[in-house]
Amino acid sequence: MGAGDGAELDARLALMDRAGVGMQILSASPQLPHGRDETAAVDAARCVNDQYAELVARHPGRFRAFASLPLPHIDASAAELARALDQLGMAGVAMTTTILDQPPVDSPAAQLFAELDRRGTVLYGKGGGAAISGAYPLIRTGMSGCRASLMASARTARDRCCRC
Repeated sequence: MGAGDGAELDARLALMDRAGVGMQILSASPQLPHGRDETAAVDAARCVNDQYAELVARHPGRFRAFASLPLPHIDASAAELARALDQLGMAGVAMTTTILDQPPVDSPAAQLFAELDRRGTVLYGKGGGAAISGAYPLIRTGMSGCRASLMASARTARDRCCRC
């Protein structure tokens, strides 16, 4: 996920200090856990969100995080949105410019915009959109609990990562 742990995290914090960056907002985008398999997408999103919440809790004031949602599955995404914001304290939500090869406004994700507005939630839009729809890497992590690279499909992501 890019934040790392151990020496990688220490190096990141030192770099932030040298650059005068007090806080960094973490996001799994553009490799968000979007997939046709709802169970796998939910498991991957929860795993990413839990890891970021753990890192933020260990370094309050240094990191915040944007939630990942298991799109295009709207009910599951609404549930994860509520969990990420209400329980995990995420700073907002990340979305790419494509969700399974569709722009968010043409996908079921558009149904979430009203809830984001109602909550006054930040929506971080990341251009490029390498959402899982083929052989794209999902995410690479060095954080505790999920050390495997998550590759190719949401099913692989769930099988390799979400043992945490």
